[in-house]
Amino acid sequence: METRKKIFLITILALGILIFILPLAFGNPFNQSFQRIGFINYNSNESSFSRKEISDSLDNDFSFKERPITVAIYPIDIQAIPLDAFAIGIQDIWSSWMMTSPSLVYINSKSHPIAEEITKPLASMRIFARSLNVDYLYSAKLNLVDGKLFITPILYDRADDLILKGKTVFLAEDNLYESILDSLFGLYNLTSSNLKTKNAITSIEPGDLVFERYNPSADSLILYFKMLQKIENAKSQSLSDWEDLAKREPFFWNPWSYYIKVRFAGKEESYDAKYFLENLGKKGSKQFHFQLANISSEYAEICLKKNNRYQVVGLLDLARSFYLSSAKTYTLEYANFLRISSLYSLIEKNPTAARLDLLNAQEIYTRLGQKNHPYYISNQFQLAQLYRENGQSALAIIELEDALNSSQISQNSEIQNSYFIYAQALYNLGTLNLELNRAKEAESRFLKLIGILQDNGQANSDLMLATRVNLGATYIKQRLWNQVILNGLKLDTDLKILGLDKSDYDSKNLYNLAMGYGIKQATETAKLYYDSYSKITPYSKIRPYSTIANLVNYSNLLNGSQEVLNLESLEPETFETKNTYSIPSQDILTEPELTLLRSFTGKYRIGGQTQEIRARTYSDRLEDHDIFLSMLLGKKQSTSPEMTQLKKLLKIQPKHRTGEDIVFIDIGPALGNLTQPAITSISLARLFPNMNMVLLELPEEVNFFFTKTEQTARDNLLAYDNIRIISGDGVTPLKNWFASPKGWVLENRSIPKITNKLIILRAANSIDIYEPFSKVYPFLESIVKDYSDETVILFFNRTILVKPKYLNRFMIVGSQSLRGFYHNSQSLDRQGDPPYWLSSTALGKGGF
Repeated sequence: METRKKIFLITILALGILIFILPLAFGNPFNQSFQRIGFINYNSNESSFSRKEISDSLDNDFSFKERPITVAIYPIDIQAIPLDAFAIGIQDIWSSWMMTSPSLVYINSKSHPIAEEITKPLASMRIFARSLNVDYLYSAKLNLVDGKLFITPILYDRADDLILKGKTVFLAEDNLYESILDSLFGLYNLTSSNLKTKNAITSIEPGDLVFERYNPSADSLILYFKMLQKIENAKSQSLSDWEDLAKREPFFWNPWSYYIKVRFAGKEESYDAKYFLENLGKKGSKQFHFQLANISSEYAEICLKKNNRYQVVGLLDLARSFYLSSAKTYTLEYANFLRISSLYSLIEKNPTAARLDLLNAQEIYTRLGQKNHPYYISNQFQLAQLYRENGQSALAIIELEDALNSSQISQNSEIQNSYFIYAQALYNLGTLNLELNRAKEAESRFLKLIGILQDNGQANSDLMLATRVNLGATYIKQRLWNQVILNGLKLDTDLKILGLDKSDYDSKNLYNLAMGYGIKQATETAKLYYDSYSKITPYSKIRPYSTIANLVNYSNLLNGSQEVLNLESLEPETFETKNTYSIPSQDILTEPELTLLRSFTGKYRIGGQTQEIRARTYSDRLEDHDIFLSMLLGKKQSTSPEMTQLKKLLKIQPKHRTGEDIVFIDIGPALGNLTQPAITSISLARLFPNMNMVLLELPEEVNFFFTKTEQTARDNLLAYDNIRIISGDGVTPLKNWFASPKGWVLENRSIPKITNKLIILRAANSIDIYEPFSKVYPFLESIVKDYSDETVILFFNRTILVKPKYLNRFMIVGSQSLRGFYHNSQSLDRQGDPPYWLSSTALGKGGF
């Protein structure tokens, strides 16, 4: 009995000691993750956190006084194309192991080195490492010798700017996976030896995976490599293929992440997705938790954008648990998770938790040397917005200045259109300075931003329009009334060109114009703009006219000793800061341009129209095109600075005056009209006799022309030897027609060359109104792609677009009057408008 009592007491004592020691050794999982990197923990009683507090906490952590070692993968060098799939697969396996190493921070990047530098390995690696801001690059050379595959590990040390080679490894088919790992461990050994020379840590730990030396078959690996190659080449993926591969090798976890993404593509916010991730984490290897965390975090962000709050919280909790169990909380991925978590905290009205997440994320980026990463810049935007909403504008400006500097020095080739991040940082800084009545500083930011957007083909973007509204507000704050009016009138024209004359941009601009004319004592004009403003503005947002009237009264007392109005209290209409950044898509048009062109398309069904309506045309219907081209090509003189700038942009030459070296493609020119076939095309063919005029018309219309059109009308058209006819679909890529004689109906006339020419296309009352945008847009894309080396002018409905030589997008530069665009009547009325307008902003820095 005594012995049992002793055993019981010893057991209780041991359990007590164990309960006491375990929290000290491992800590609460959530708190532990922060303690590892020296982060302070959240305290609900704490009302604010500063960057200094976070930084001090980190500096007190001995294990991270020195910045951790950062590594990225540089594309493996292959000696033959068939080895491409092997190289992609090896890099994937390397990356999954590098993610688990406690001694390294792996910077996962999909960027590629500059193509022309590939032949110079050292120079290329130098640029690549600097762009990612990493200490080392891991790479290799794959060789096929006598049917046997060998891999030689290659290490690039950025600090010493030198390349080191490891021991060559034979990739044996019966032990392929182990051989790939041996090549990676060879790189670890090279890194350790290199660090030893720098008196740094002397060994690189391979990570938890070393205890799970599973060995998938060579057949499974090779199949996996080929499937990865399909992803690399943007080919469609089969869900069943990924599922079969994942289940074939139960301990080979790499395929599972791809299987999940293919299975739940478009279904990220479903409960099935969360349930699947959760269960896979329970039954799967712990080494896969980091990948599961990244997927959960990605899905949480998707749900957040779709305002699905119920799924967001579950996915965030799941992602957090996976990150903590993987012990990989000192990564870019975890920092981005904190940024996403902060957005949810803001929705839940918990700014303190959001601020803590953002500051902790900020420290991770900073300590990893990744301040040029887009995630970091986005983090700064959100942090600045948080400070601004909390009335801490000075702190907001500090964070935005940091984002501005980071985006300015960013050399990360992974970020397409990275200039746009810098542009949005400028916008936020300018807008914040405007709110603080620092109008001169705001003006400087906005003017610089406008130049950047113009240089990058974003003159018609939403960001540009918001900037120009706010620029007008800076002039009001500075009492530069002439500038207020000049800026406002130019913006008014551009909004009309873009079809945004009843938009929020227009509303704010009209009000600011009314203020400008008010101070200039132009009472009637001010009232006119105010009335226009009040007509298009929601009733609850309309400002009283008394503000404008007070401006008129104030201007009468400028020379007196008494002021009846405090101008500092005047608030012009502005747009607010943006709390996140967004990189523009790779579309060939900006969003406002896409919206305008989409609004024209698909209005009518050509099959439902009579022959008379389908082939309606009449003399001078498109005279505005004749006038515009006469001015542009030098047939007539123009004193317009916008036209001068357009000529310079398109490199118009004296030979173009007669149409030489110009190919004009007229899509749907009404060739089936009974008495006046293609009369608007004839007008241009007569005006520019050396211009190759190609009429692209539907087969039934071409047939009507040759069989039913009046003989005299047909003879009149064919008398112009610079006219050609194509019988075909107007949305078929142009290169198809110019590469083959098929479809060209006038056999005695040669096919004109389209390369090294000025290309002009017209779609006026044809595909612009009869075809859906889903067909029109690919056609426009094909023009940009197939004729990237040519200058292109496009008349699309009333809109004038241009694609200068080598530019990979169209941009709207002008618009034409309503003349000729009344679908149900033959009217030549311009309604008092000029034949065309041109945008000074889209064509250069005129006026700014």
